[in-house]
Amino acid sequence: MVTIRKNVAAMSGYVPGEQPRSGGWIKLNTNENVECSPAALEAIHSIDPAALRLYPDASSSALRNELARRFNAEPDQFVVGNGSDDILNLLIRVTCDPGDSVVYTVPSYSLYPVLSQIQGARNVEVPLADDFSLPVRKLCSTRGAVLFITNPNNPAGTWYPVEQIAEICESGQNLVVLDEAYADFSGEGCSQLVGKYPNVCVARSLSKAYGLAGLRVGYMFASKELAANVMKVKDSYNVSSATQIAAVAALGDEAWAAKSWADAARRRDRLSQRLSNELGLRVYPSRANFILVDFGNHSAVSTLDYLRERGILVRHFSDNPMVSNALRISIGSQAELDTLFDAIQAALKES
Repeated sequence: MVTIRKNVAAMSGYVPGEQPRSGGWIKLNTNENVECSPAALEAIHSIDPAALRLYPDASSSALRNELARRFNAEPDQFVVGNGSDDILNLLIRVTCDPGDSVVYTVPSYSLYPVLSQIQGARNVEVPLADDFSLPVRKLCSTRGAVLFITNPNNPAGTWYPVEQIAEICESGQNLVVLDEAYADFSGEGCSQLVGKYPNVCVARSLSKAYGLAGLRVGYMFASKELAANVMKVKDSYNVSSATQIAAVAALGDEAWAAKSWADAARRRDRLSQRLSNELGLRVYPSRANFILVDFGNHSAVSTLDYLRERGILVRHFSDNPMVSNALRISIGSQAELDTLFDAIQAALKES
């Protein structure tokens, strides 16, 4: 019998969104982009075989240089990871001793408590207001080793203004991590705070914004000191050569990216208006590539089952009363969203 660490044995683990094993599904449950960056795809097709035969660049130097150009910063302020989940894990490993506090708002990204438990840290949950607004004063009073703020929020898509984030950063926190996995869709971010506050780190992903979820690439932008310490604990070759090449190409294709984000926002706002105006459902204002829909007097769970029976996947979160009768819907193609709308309308009529 193998002895397992007590905190690991006691935890449940993170449950990702369903990934169908066959085709034919309308997949609106994990917030992927509707297309992959064409520049990234072209770069992958032209990869020199030596790039796959040899180990990748351990520091992702070309990608860090491209990120530095984009943010008008220095390469040593960036660390690249195997998706932004890898970055979040590294930040907890660098800042938390067993028993330290990891602070996060709820509801938000459900991976935070899992990573905290793995490290043997203590979870501190700070509830959001009913409209998902940020409890700034409460967060300012926390003193954890790390504080995670998901901006835009997941699952609601709520955007928190930079002034609120700055107030929290000034309150004496050890490290404030701004998880901006969906910030590209919002049209703004809080990266300007990195140069102003040494206790701020911005974590972002290319999975959603650039359609590279299958390649797994994320990054952090912070002070040189924090980045250097994170580099100490990351896996030696944590990002493949193919991923680095594709990510550099994707970041360079700014015109395609801007159009992709704007198109997703238009489809998002159109679906939100239809669900609200035509079906009478409550749709929370979103600045991400998904929406959160409260079903009010109808059953979100029944609607979830109805949609799944018709090959449509959306996401339900049952562990928090704020969202237990709501569904999170990713912004797919217009054809997918039209099919989704018709199915929700039929489900509500049937109920």
